[in-house]
Amino acid sequence: MTGAGAPVLKLSTEDLSGGNGRAPLGYLESIMLFPDRADMRERSIEATTVEAAIEIAEVMNLDLPPDTVRVIRAAPRLHEFEREVKLRYCQGLMIGEIVIRVLCDPREKLMSAIAAAVTEFPYVAARIDRQKPRNMLTNVWPRFRSVAHLWGAHRVMKHWSIDRVFPCSLRELGTFLALVEGVRRAGQDRPLAGGNGPLIDPASAWQAAPELQLPPSPLQFG
Repeated sequence: MTGAGAPVLKLSTEDLSGGNGRAPLGYLESIMLFPDRADMRERSIEATTVEAAIEIAEVMNLDLPPDTVRVIRAAPRLHEFEREVKLRYCQGLMIGEIVIRVLCDPREKLMSAIAAAVTEFPYVAARIDRQKPRNMLTNVWPRFRSVAHLWGAHRVMKHWSIDRVFPCSLRELGTFLALVEGVRRAGQDRPLAGGNGPLIDPASAWQAAPELQLPPSPLQFG
């Protein structure tokens, strides 16, 4: 099931084959970390691109043209919002844990999954200052719901030790997206208690383009 008007991940077959380098990973990072801030997504992508250009120039001992140097000097740098990135990464880890808990147990309620995640990862909960489950439900879940399935996939990849890179390594991009789609579909079929709609909202959840050829999801629910 796909939602009409739902945002689509702008990733291509060339991205999956590694033809565009690390660019698709930076793109995914920006969406997962800043689903509610289009301006921050653009800034983080720009900063990641600049850092990559500087790294390549240093490795290859290249002298950058003056125009390129001016662009780099004017561009945002990753360290400018490092604190916000760390905070949101911790929030995302909690969201991923919550999603997988709800999908793996048909009796699990969203609130109890939040409480369990807070208990299991107190160091993460403390870092994001959202120790109380009600605060997570009110302040964090709405912000990340549109990308909750991406964080769920990241959580599974880390748990299985398939990939510990955020969001994944370029080599495992196809597997990651297949898992994202599997979690999304399962979440859209999982109703929440109290008539609050499905776990994953079809209208707002980011999804892979239908024409993108992905391997089967490595994890099935239900």
